[in-house]
Amino acid sequence: MNKALAELEYENVVKFVLNVPQAKAYTVMPNEMYAFIGRGGGKTVGIIAPWILHKMVMMPRSSGGLVGKTFTDIETKILQPLFLAFEQLGYYEYEPSKGGHYVYGKKPPEGWDKPLTPVIDYKHVISFPNGTTLELISLHLKGSANGKSLQWIVCDEAKLLNEVQLRAEVFPILRGHVKHFGSSPWYGAKLFVTDKLSPSMHWLLAKRKLMDKDAINAVIYYQCTINGLRQRLAEDNISNGTVAKILKRIGKIEMVLAGLRKNLVYVVEASAMDNVENLSPDFFDNMRRSLTAYEYAVAIENIDPTRVENSFYPDRKEHHLHTEDYDDDTSKPIGVVLDYQASLSPLVSFQINDRVTGCNSLNFLGDFYVKHPLGLKNVIDQFCDFHKGRICKHVYYFYDHTAVGKRNGQVSFAEEVVQHFENNGWTITYVYMGQAPLQDTKYRRVQFYLQNVQAYPLQVRIHQHRCAIMVLSMDQTGTKETDKGTKKDKSSETDIKFPQEQATHFSDCFDMVIWAVLELNLYPMLTESITTVGFR
Repeated sequence: MNKALAELEYENVVKFVLNVPQAKAYTVMPNEMYAFIGRGGGKTVGIIAPWILHKMVMMPRSSGGLVGKTFTDIETKILQPLFLAFEQLGYYEYEPSKGGHYVYGKKPPEGWDKPLTPVIDYKHVISFPNGTTLELISLHLKGSANGKSLQWIVCDEAKLLNEVQLRAEVFPILRGHVKHFGSSPWYGAKLFVTDKLSPSMHWLLAKRKLMDKDAINAVIYYQCTINGLRQRLAEDNISNGTVAKILKRIGKIEMVLAGLRKNLVYVVEASAMDNVENLSPDFFDNMRRSLTAYEYAVAIENIDPTRVENSFYPDRKEHHLHTEDYDDDTSKPIGVVLDYQASLSPLVSFQINDRVTGCNSLNFLGDFYVKHPLGLKNVIDQFCDFHKGRICKHVYYFYDHTAVGKRNGQVSFAEEVVQHFENNGWTITYVYMGQAPLQDTKYRRVQFYLQNVQAYPLQVRIHQHRCAIMVLSMDQTGTKETDKGTKKDKSSETDIKFPQEQATHFSDCFDMVIWAVLELNLYPMLTESITTVGFR
């Protein structure tokens, strides 16, 4: 080990107590770990930072990767708490006058060991004194990982990452320096950390099936045995002969552990309650006020996100979701649909363009909503504020029979929508869809379009973050069989305990878009002229 690092380690010994899930994760320390940690559960200081520092110590001069959606996301959302966690664990950023344990974004000081893989540009690299480096990897830049050779990776906010892209661009670069690290159980190690509040958790949750519980229990037993033996080494008046015997036994156990850990997959899960001693007294009350009951259960209590068994959308698959930030062509009009309810006013935006798939696809761009007593005007204001910097402020507004007809002497819903968009400075094309289809017909046709893997008529693509509430609504929408065929189970709309933004309202908006664009072909995408279709 680098002499400077060794001295700093002994000078900066800190006492840090892990909670139970954190301690189990550190004890198992497998080759591949998935940590599903609720917000406030201590994922950075108790999981990510110890994992990184462990690889730094056990694999000196190795190269690791910190994978994220964008460099900005990694630096602002991951590095800041990570550096704070390093400090809590006794590792400080290097300063010429004080020394330190790591540098970021610049060439390390003279005298520090060099990594086995030379670093050309240190802009996005964390360097440690023993030559270990941790390089930031942005999935936003296609192919940005190409050509690299890493020996281990960390993926924070894994729910935001695309599994297909990880397999294609990141996993293949776990390679190199087999002679140095090939015998290590952590060569090619992967850590994925996230909470569960996402419609794209299914591939991560499926990793539970890969766990070998017998092997995990054996690792815990042997590691605890080693920990006990190491405590004996610290005893006073221990003889040299006893020390030699203990070290020999530790060596034999470590060989067994290396074999067990080499291909071991471990899933650790923790709620905020597991980390209660490190949270403020009002943390849980604040979270209950700021989150819906469903969000609280998933994000704080770490309950699995739900998807009903008898789904109205059984063919909504992971490939329909994407994270492309430039899926909206702001120089062109944007489509909108709304649902007209007392409890909730939802709005869904969409557009046809080639930004996601390379050819024209139906892209769901975002969902917006307000709750009673707010209404249509408020959700339109929300939409307009979100798009205030947009080049083209023209909407295609699609509506069916539920939006027409007078309301106790007031204007119709459709007229109110048009007027308020115009009041916000937008121009509008309003397109009447006619009578809504029967639910059994809609059920069959929506599945037909979701099953489409060809470019005809159009592939359906949904932004998994900006449309997360709509996807949750769809995933929680079930079916019921009647003498008139399959109908949507809309009981959630009348359940006062059910969060209305996750009830079937947003799924109805999704249906309207599918029906207007794919079934009725009403989207004016092939013409430059804008023809207003009057109210019916």
